[in-house]
Amino acid sequence: MTEALASYLELYAVKPNDSGKYICKVSNVAGSVTSVANLFVKEPTHLVKKGGYAELTCKVTGTPEIKITWFKDDRELKESDKFRMSFAKSLAVLHLTDVETEDSGEYICEARNDPQSQEVVPHARVQFKALVKGSTPLQIKWFKDSQELLSGANRSVWMDDTSSVLELFSARMSDSGNYTCQISNDVGTATCKATLFVKGVQPKPPRFIQMPTPVVALREGQSTTFECHIVGTPEIHVTWYLDGNEMTDEAKYGISFIDDESGDYICEAQNPAGKASCSTKVTVKGYSVVYLFYKGAQSSESSPAFHDVPRKLSEVLALLLVVPAVLMWKNLYK
Repeated sequence: MTEALASYLELYAVKPNDSGKYICKVSNVAGSVTSVANLFVKEPTHLVKKGGYAELTCKVTGTPEIKITWFKDDRELKESDKFRMSFAKSLAVLHLTDVETEDSGEYICEARNDPQSQEVVPHARVQFKALVKGSTPLQIKWFKDSQELLSGANRSVWMDDTSSVLELFSARMSDSGNYTCQISNDVGTATCKATLFVKGVQPKPPRFIQMPTPVVALREGQSTTFECHIVGTPEIHVTWYLDGNEMTDEAKYGISFIDDESGDYICEAQNPAGKASCSTKVTVKGYSVVYLFYKGAQSSESSPAFHDVPRKLSEVLALLLVVPAVLMWKNLYK
């Protein structure tokens, strides 16, 4: 027969910071079980005579700017002749004058230091930091316009024992909006808010306003320049391709062409708003050789000759315009 055992945890002179979740875990070779108990320690009760004066105090620490809000039975209190509020040197005070029976109840002091609202330029790195405190375990979530944010390629969400940070790696126009940090535990939930405004014009995709000649024919060893004029929102990244392959050899492409560098050259411009491209076709030709035989005065009937060979320099130049060539004059009869 299994003998029943009892285990006790006793707390003496409890304080508000003793509030939290307490877990009792029992285990043996066969397994383990747990039991959970929640403790919430309230502030001591103040007894005040009717018509008298009461002063409730709450010591608060944290990064400025700290905002203090007082509640009575979950209803927010506003400054009035009866309720006066002050916060100085980390001490929040609620002053009650001429108290009545209906002033009896539970009073709560809430301290909040919202993350700073920010205005940034596009592509800036942004951080929202919220200091947190409460009984563990704490669950913290970040939201933008009611949409929960998780760590990803464009942002990270992390926390330590005293704070939680939302970081945007490169702010965009679409990141403008209201951000909320929500902290919760078994006792309740608290939130703080901040606004981000990413200023600047709406990004425009790149656009070519001047493009290179669609077709270019070059001789081997010749050089040429392809010039593209591009407009769009910075930062614009430009990449050149030859037949689909990115051109990365800066020492080679000045650009001087050789016989195997014929092909389609593409200029691609890209920014966060989109991309555009233009192309030019390059044909690199080798030299052609044309032999012009000049019939000399001592020619014989068996000697090969062209009887309609151009005799004048003007006729030779006209031929050069029709057939690109290196002219090699050859006198077969010396």
